[in-house]
Amino acid sequence: MKERAARLLSGRNEPSVLERESLARSVIDDAVGQPDKRRHHLWIRLAAAGAVGAAVVTLLVTPLPRDLAPRSGSAGTTFETICRPGPDCAVGGQLVFRVSNAPQGFEHVAIFAQREDGLVIWYFPTDEREMSATFRDSEWMDEGVALVGAHAPGLYVIHALVSREPVTRASARALVERGGDESHELLRTQVTLHP
Repeated sequence: MKERAARLLSGRNEPSVLERESLARSVIDDAVGQPDKRRHHLWIRLAAAGAVGAAVVTLLVTPLPRDLAPRSGSAGTTFETICRPGPDCAVGGQLVFRVSNAPQGFEHVAIFAQREDGLVIWYFPTDEREMSATFRDSEWMDEGVALVGAHAPGLYVIHALVSREPVTRASARALVERGGDESHELLRTQVTLHP
């Protein structure tokens, strides 16, 4: 109810991308129970694409290891993560990112993780005064993230805001809340961090 009131006050009367994904996820879970993680991601991708259509950021279906599942945006942009040393992500390892098939002129990315308990861990920009990082399309970013400190074992949703111009954390937060716009594409993937 609180989300609906916020939408109406902002002039929108449609569910946010996060609310649509949550609804698709709950429908699938009710229909097929709790499948294994890889199949679960596939069902979510298929249901989200079919149920919400082109308005929702769709998931790219590819046969990748469980923690390396790219997410596709409306223009075909994908966001991938990989853990080093691998193959699984573990506390003390490193998380590296790649954005592929971004629209012409999109070369900046703000990235943060959200733990299951809601804690947000920012990767880029590195602090409130900095701007988002630049990336080269389809190449792994040079700078990875050390999985230490607040990185406890568990499931993380990794958010990437791909944009034409650099953004601060504050502007990235506002854009993520809106689900992106024509100059900012919001992509997500999940990573399970092991002890």
